[in-house]
Formats: sequence, structure tokens, C-alpha cells
Amino acid sequence: VAQGIFRPGPGSPVIGAAVDAAPGMHLDGDTQARPGKRQDVGYNHDSAEAARPGPLTPNQVGPRWLRSPQ
Repeated sequence: VAQGIFRPGPGSPVIGAAVDAAPGMHLDGDTQARPGKRQDVGYNHDSAEAARPGPLTPNQVGPRWLRSPQ
């Protein structure tokens, strides 16, 4: 669990288990490639790539005046 996000591990039943994946869905939640026709179920696709930045935090979105002071 990195950044509070569960990612598929080796032998996970979610790997390649997506049925009727959305056409054009070529990136996962970490902007890693979702290659091939048999995509993984969920936010992340199993990948040997290092995880890229995960979901945005409240301080990365919305109007600047609404963000917490850093």
C-alpha cells in the first residue's frame, strides 16, 4: 500500500479480469499504461513501472485561496 492505495500484486485475481473495459481507457489512475485487451479491474493496472504520483490531494485542486497554508 503506497500513498494509501492498494495496487495489484503478483498472482492477484484482478489481473486481466476486467470485462467490457471502457474503450479508450489506456491509462490507469497513476497514468500508467493499461495495455492489451485484458485489463485489470480497479484503479491500478499491474505494472513493472514505478508508481507515479497517485490521486490529487486537496492542496492540489480548487481555488488557491481555499487551500491550506503550507
